[in-house]
Amino acid sequence: MSAAASAAISVTGLSTKIDRRHLDRAAVVYVRQSTLAQVREHTESTARQYALAEQAVALGWDRRDVAVIDADLGVSGRSTEGRDGFRGLVSRVCLGEVGAIFGLEISRLARSSARSGSWPGSRPGSWPGSWPGSRPGSRTGSRTG
Repeated sequence: MSAAASAAISVTGLSTKIDRRHLDRAAVVYVRQSTLAQVREHTESTARQYALAEQAVALGWDRRDVAVIDADLGVSGRSTEGRDGFRGLVSRVCLGEVGAIFGLEISRLARSSARSGSWPGSRPGSWPGSWPGSRPGSRTGSRTG
């Protein structure tokens, strides 16, 4: 099975929650692994993360409107120190430029659920983990806002 096929997520119910206000803004795929050793040794994980860009296209984004942020590969998520990709993503969200964030795990954004819960524009009960179309306990999905 190809990396793109293995990265495919169930979109049942998700596509009905994505509307023009999402599609008019960028879809962002945030790619990160915590250490350089993980980047070297777990290439399938990296490929699965990159393949989420195709998922965004399948959900209706024009390929030109899908951005991949991978500047933080090999950088721990314990803090924002040295995470230029994450800081750029937060800036884009705060400016209202992002319609959805795609990632394999919520921990790619922040290790602490307290940090994740204070994500700009998050709503109680909607973050972390209960993204449209995700299943309880699922580690795959997208964040729309």
